[in-house]
Amino acid sequence: MQENSTMDVRDLKAADFSACAALAASVFGIAPEFLSDWVEKRLVGNPWQHHLKGYGVGVWDGDSLAGCRFMFAQPWWINGRETVAAFAAHTCSHPDYRGKGLGDLLVRKSGESASVCGSTSSGRGTQPVYHRYGYAEIGSDNGFYRMRVSWQGAMVKRLGRPVGTLVGAAFDAASLVPRRNISPRFKRVEHCDERFDRLWERARGGFGAALVRSSSYLNWRIFDEPTCPLRIAALFDVNDEVRCFGVWHEQPFDQHVRMAVLRDIFFDRRDRGAGDEFLSALLGVWREEGISWASLEVAHPVVTDLFRKRRASHVPSRGGRYFMRFADGHQPVPTEQWLRSALDGDYCDLACHGVA
Repeated sequence: MQENSTMDVRDLKAADFSACAALAASVFGIAPEFLSDWVEKRLVGNPWQHHLKGYGVGVWDGDSLAGCRFMFAQPWWINGRETVAAFAAHTCSHPDYRGKGLGDLLVRKSGESASVCGSTSSGRGTQPVYHRYGYAEIGSDNGFYRMRVSWQGAMVKRLGRPVGTLVGAAFDAASLVPRRNISPRFKRVEHCDERFDRLWERARGGFGAALVRSSSYLNWRIFDEPTCPLRIAALFDVNDEVRCFGVWHEQPFDQHVRMAVLRDIFFDRRDRGAGDEFLSALLGVWREEGISWASLEVAHPVVTDLFRKRRASHVPSRGGRYFMRFADGHQPVPTEQWLRSALDGDYCDLACHGVA
């Protein structure tokens, strides 16, 4: 698209939010109130947003909004120091303007929002645009894995409750998911305190690039200003210090079948047993609670090894993957050193769209 006098490209202001939320809601088939709630919490109330150049970009054709792209601020640890990165969210264009280069314009302009900009959900059609504007691919695909947790729901759905319960129990007994035999040191968390800060400070050096997992960020995202009902549990040591924690949400498919989506798992790489023990306990809890499937959406070699150990199946995708841009044009961290998590950027954080 050639910029001309009829197209006005500018940074988004608070006065633009209503029109942008309405456009995004219509394009993605989302209830407007959910989109407006996300904007209020993730942009207006974001403690890190002031580090960015505005809230994103919009394109107007006269008085008509043609397209917009929100940019969501997150604290990140990259190459030994903390910074704030801008992640794209709810990029959309009005149907009348599709195929006219609006995506190129939105990607290029939004790349000026911060010294580090990126997207965690760049589809196949958008990826050439990112390449054109200096974004680096992070990972060969999304790095997701999936595994069966319990057969109970599926068997009850197929065979009815009496027979399905018996058949499901037999299938579960032969699975790799542990029975209920969970350490008392595995606990649900209702608030993240300084113990989470201490884990972050001692473990962050093991990763070249990672979302800052401070208590302030976790509390803001999970408890204080939730836009998706996330859950968190942690594994504690004998001194009641956090060894590992994980974050997930549940997605129902019908009255019998639910999937738990592991959004994050974090531990000190030097504590080799922490991730394994935590994941075993979490899978046991999920099976007891009737979860049928687990989608494991965290990517890093040490985490992927945990998933493979349980014979989880890789779910490759050339879409839905990271592209990152650094202002100096140099990508300072090798791909394998990135800890990629479904807490990064704006991943599925809406209370609708099947997220229970």
